[in-house]
Amino acid sequence: MKKQFIFLLCCCWMLSLQAQDALNMSLLSNWDGNSISTAGVFYNDIWGYVDDCGNEYAIIGSPTKVHFIDVTNPNTPVFKGEFAGGATTIWRDMKTYDRYTYAVADQGSEGLMIFDMSALPDGSITKIYQENSVFTKAHNIYIDVPNARLYVVGSSSNLIVYSLANPANPTVIANTGLPGGYVHDIFVKNNIAYCSHGYNGLYVYDCTNPSNPVLQANINTGAYNHSSWLTEDGNYLIYAEEVPDGRPLGLIDMAGVGSNDLNIASTFSFPLLAPNHTGVTYHNPFIVDNYAIVSSYWDGVIIIDLSNPANPQKVAHYDTTPNNTDYPAIDGCWGVYPFFPSGNIIASDTFEGLFVLSSSINLTSECSDGAQSPFESGVDCGGFCKPCNNTCAPPTCDDGIQNQGEEAIDCGGTNCAPCIQGCTNPDAHNYNANAQIDNGSCETCDDGILNGDEVAVDCGGAKCAACIPGCTNPNAHNYNANAQIDDGSCETCDDGVLNGDEVAVDCGGTKCTPCNEGCTDPNAHNYDPSAIVDDGSCETCNDGILNGDEVAVDCGGTKCVACIQGCMNPNAHNYNANAQVDDGSCETCDDGALNGDETDVDCGGNLCAACPTCNDGIQNQGETGIDCGGPC
Repeated sequence: MKKQFIFLLCCCWMLSLQAQDALNMSLLSNWDGNSISTAGVFYNDIWGYVDDCGNEYAIIGSPTKVHFIDVTNPNTPVFKGEFAGGATTIWRDMKTYDRYTYAVADQGSEGLMIFDMSALPDGSITKIYQENSVFTKAHNIYIDVPNARLYVVGSSSNLIVYSLANPANPTVIANTGLPGGYVHDIFVKNNIAYCSHGYNGLYVYDCTNPSNPVLQANINTGAYNHSSWLTEDGNYLIYAEEVPDGRPLGLIDMAGVGSNDLNIASTFSFPLLAPNHTGVTYHNPFIVDNYAIVSSYWDGVIIIDLSNPANPQKVAHYDTTPNNTDYPAIDGCWGVYPFFPSGNIIASDTFEGLFVLSSSINLTSECSDGAQSPFESGVDCGGFCKPCNNTCAPPTCDDGIQNQGEEAIDCGGTNCAPCIQGCTNPDAHNYNANAQIDNGSCETCDDGILNGDEVAVDCGGAKCAACIPGCTNPNAHNYNANAQIDDGSCETCDDGVLNGDEVAVDCGGTKCTPCNEGCTDPNAHNYDPSAIVDDGSCETCNDGILNGDEVAVDCGGTKCVACIQGCMNPNAHNYNANAQVDDGSCETCDDGALNGDETDVDCGGNLCAACPTCNDGIQNQGETGIDCGGPC
């Protein structure tokens, strides 16, 4: 929705830049690189950072990310990077210490994020830390620079304090409740915490021992005490009340802080739409010299001269959202950062993004006054100034650092020789020792491809681990899932060998097809050439059974030897004990013929009964009596 609105008004907005509502301030540039909103908000808070070389950066929050913009050249902002924390939130808060940015969000469970900016100006920004076990969300953070302490509020009713002795890995040194309850915003100077407790007012605590804060004073300012900032001399504190709409700014006289006797010295408001509309809401105030620089939602940035605390005067303003005709809600200029050594001011607008502004008001920078100010960790360094222990060096094409627009270390860009592209991984097969930019061509021992002098995929050769030999056929009986190279040992269902759990050669068991059963004897009458396992059913010429096409038991037919023919009657004269088929040739004692060794027809000889005689003294052969009757 926002981007459509900007598209429709783009030409008019650009042509009217110089005609916008401004006093003693002018626009240098605008950056609007985020397209994700929540509840109509595209941007939230803003902070600044100065690197070793004095380059200036804007750090601006959006619903899903923290964005880093180089504003060293205020007329041409340069996007440096952005990081998502995991949540979608209306509010983010960021602060810097040494070479690190600390960030929280008041929705979701991002916890504390830390970004390392030590590689700037020309290197990358890196998120090095994100932890949410101490707290998941918070509304505001502040860093007491000289004491290296990070204060976290708005996560619960407790005040959480970290030591930044190791700024990349902070440690919790306090997690305690406060008499004023929930803290919406906090300002700390020399261990003294100025806490905005919402409707409970402003409370001042001595946090020298952060686990045991000592209440020094408190005052109810009449509405929702949202945020505050102490004047440089410590005599006054400016506060903003966000709820209800249209509350003025106020100055508290801090003279009686030690005796819990705080008084409001003055309240003041400077709505740009007055006298028709006066309900401007002030959000976040900051102090430089005797000036308050305030983000004022629909009225943009205003600068107020506090030289006379009883009668502050507006001396400059710049409206970041000039198209409003009244004060419908708390949108527009959310945050402002006025502490750059250059004197430039950056501001965030919920719709329009980052504004880089200049002012004709001389806002003296603490970073060049030759003394260690309360917000510095050294003389003119640390805090709002560039880090102490300056490591800045003029960027060159042979300094061993990626800078000056170089694409890689000392190459590429507009000033240095083109970079050599190739494989920069020294463990790769095709490592190019001269390559400065990796072109993604590396052939390695874990790329899943057979390359280089590998014997198999990602193993063997001069660079990779030795290959594991074995059977690589997953269908084999002895498959080895770890084997990378086949050693020819596979035992399969078609190798012509009985192996594995095969029942017969290449059949049966858990891997092979079932075996065909039948008679496997090719000489048998019922031989089955498709049978692999013999089922004992073979009918042969020596099984003692008349089967197949045998003429007799185990002889004759197409498979067996011819049968021996002869007389098979063991009582016959010509009995043939070897005969298998009776040929009808038997000569017997009752065939009515004289044969064999018969002495007469069917009598006499070795096999037949003796032939009858009439004088043998025996009744035989038809005799009716001994040797009488019949033929006798």
